[in-house]
Amino acid sequence: ASPLITATITVAGDGALTVAPGSTLRFAYGTQLDVLDDGWLTAQGTPAAGIAFTSAASPQLRGDWYYIPFQVNGDLTDCRNIKKLY
Repeated sequence: ASPLITATITVAGDGALTVAPGSTLRFAYGTQLDVLDDGWLTAQGTPAAGIAFTSAASPQLRGDWYYIPFQVNGDLTDCRNIKKLY
């Protein structure tokens, strides 16, 4: 799966976002993924099927999209075998 993220995504309250192994989330310029409050992010890639968070631009340049700020209790995220690119 390689969805295009065209607006900032906010996961907060009792919200949850699960990203499947092998996924590549492509972010448009100026967007980000916010994990706030009691939001939950699960991104459990494997060595063979990692997860990538990257720019949707072509060519990709550093800073094309912003970042993934985690403003939550560490117990509410489970991220393994992920890459944040550009």
